[in-house]
Amino acid sequence: MKHRRARGFFIADYLPIIGWADWLTGMRARLEKNFIDLDRFYQQVLDEHLDRAQQQQRDSSEDLVDILLRMQKDEKSLTTDQIKGALMHRKVSMALLHMIASLPFVVLLLLPLLLLTRRKEGSTSLKTSPGPPKLPGIGNLHQLGRLPHHSLSRLSQRYGPLMYLKLGHEPTIVVSSANMAQEILKTHDLECCSRPPRTSHTKLSYGCSDIAFAVYGGPWRELRRISIIELFSAKKIASFRSIREEEVERTMSSISSYSSSSLPVDLSKELIALTSTITCRMAFGRSYHDVGSRFQMILNEAQAMLGGFFISDYLPIIGWADWLTGMRARLEKNFIDLDRFYQQVLDEHLDRAQQLQRRDSSEDLVDILLRMQKDEKSLTTDQIKGALMNVFIGGSDTSSATAGWAMTELMRHPQAMEKAQEEVTIMQKSISPSNMNG
Repeated sequence: MKHRRARGFFIADYLPIIGWADWLTGMRARLEKNFIDLDRFYQQVLDEHLDRAQQQQRDSSEDLVDILLRMQKDEKSLTTDQIKGALMHRKVSMALLHMIASLPFVVLLLLPLLLLTRRKEGSTSLKTSPGPPKLPGIGNLHQLGRLPHHSLSRLSQRYGPLMYLKLGHEPTIVVSSANMAQEILKTHDLECCSRPPRTSHTKLSYGCSDIAFAVYGGPWRELRRISIIELFSAKKIASFRSIREEEVERTMSSISSYSSSSLPVDLSKELIALTSTITCRMAFGRSYHDVGSRFQMILNEAQAMLGGFFISDYLPIIGWADWLTGMRARLEKNFIDLDRFYQQVLDEHLDRAQQLQRRDSSEDLVDILLRMQKDEKSLTTDQIKGALMNVFIGGSDTSSATAGWAMTELMRHPQAMEKAQEEVTIMQKSISPSNMNG
C-alpha cells in the first residue's frame, strides 16, 4: 500500500493553486492515514530497540536501527524524524547502502544545496595553483577514478608539477616533481609537517597520540626524541641483529623448499610473514607464528581501514553515510580488536616485569616504553598503544611492500637482477657486522 501512495497522483504537485482538490478526491485523506499507520510502526520498532539496548550492550550484531539510535545518542545531530525518514525507504539496509556509496547519487542528493553555496564559495576563494575545473561540492573527486595515481599523473602532465585539487571540501596540492617536493618538504617543512586528520587515522592512533599522525608540537617532539634515543638507536637496532638473521634464514629455507619441489612461491606472503615476525619479535618478544592468523587478520583490516574511503573525510555534511556503508562499524570493531591486543601485550609485559628484572640487552620495544612511562611519567598508555600501532601496521606493511616492489622491478629488468646477484656474490665474502646494522 505504501508504494502505491508514493506513486499516486496529487493535484497539488502540478497545480498548487487548486491543491485543496486532493481532499475532494480522497488522496490527501488516504495519505494522512497511511502516514499515521507508518509512524506508529516506526515508533514501535524504535521502542523495541531502545528497550533491548537498555538490557544488553550490542556490538557486531547491531542492525541499522541500532546504529542510527546510537548515533542519535552519541552525536546529538540525528533527530527521530530523520531516523524514521531513513526507515521509510524500501530495503534501506541494502539499496540505500549501495546508493550512498555511489558518487552520482551523492551529487544528485546534494545538488540543490551545492548550487546555492557555489556563489559564496567562489567569492571567498584565494589565488591557487593551476588545476582542473571543479564540480560544486565534490570538487575533483570524480576525476580520481579507480587508479588515482594514474589519474593524478595524467592531470599533472597538463597542469604542471604543482597542481591544486579540491577533494570534496578538502583543498589539496599535488606535487609531482623532485625539485618541487624538495622545496616543500625541506625548505618549508615546518609548514607542511603535520598530516591532516582523517577518520581512520584519528581513531586507530588514539586521537593522533602516536608518532606518525601527531600534530607537530611538544608531544610530537617528545615522542620523536624517545624514538631516536631509545627505540631505534643504532645500538638498539644492532641488538636485534640475531633476530633479523634468524628470520631471513628461515625465509630463505622456505623459498628453497618451494624451489626444490618445483612449486610456485607466493613472495608477497613470504615477505609479509618475514617482516611481521621480525616486527613482533623486536616489539614484544613473541614470534608472529605464535600470535596466529587472527593477528594478521586484524592487521589486514587495519591497513584496509587506513587506506579506506570515508565519506566524512571529504563530504562532512553527509558523514553519517559512513555508518550506512558499513565503514564506520568496521572501523569501530577493528579499533576494539586492536585495543584488546595492545592491552594484552602490555599486561603480559607488566606481569613479567614484576616477576624478574630484565637486562637492557634483552628488552624489547614494549619493555622500553613501559620503563619510560614508569620513570619519566610523561608517556601515556594511549601514546604507547599509538606507538605500537605505528610499529605493527607501519613497520610490517611498508617493509614487505617495499621489498615486494623491489623484487618486481628486478624481475622486470633482468640486467639489473644480474648486476644485483653479482654484487651479492662479491660482497658475501666481506660482509661485516657493520653492514648488518641498517
